[in-house]
Amino acid sequence: MTFKVSADRICCMADEGVELGHIEFHQLTPDTVDIIHTFVEPAGRGQGIAGRLCQRLAEELRDRGMRARLSCSYAQGWFEKHEEFSDVSALGRRRQQRALSLCGKESVDHARNEIPLSCVGPAHQG
Repeated sequence: MTFKVSADRICCMADEGVELGHIEFHQLTPDTVDIIHTFVEPAGRGQGIAGRLCQRLAEELRDRGMRARLSCSYAQGWFEKHEEFSDVSALGRRRQQRALSLCGKESVDHARNEIPLSCVGPAHQG
């Protein structure tokens, strides 16, 4: 299985060169894309291909210092389950910023994806 990356899509290819699925996105700003669609061919469903496509795109975006808006419902669910990529999700950053504002902090260590411990106690949940 290999991945073919282009300007607005990543395809998952079988070893024989047949496309198994793809994830589509549009550039919104120089540092943000909108993930609009994830598709897996019927023969490839149930094998984790959609998740691999999301992970590959998340890694590409992180490497480029970019973020993703999540219009695709599958991508929304995947990013919610994979908090290690919250720095890539525009929603993840908004949640971090909200947590910081609730505790009076102004920044988060995005390289380590950490919110200061003083922000995560019971008084700051919700």
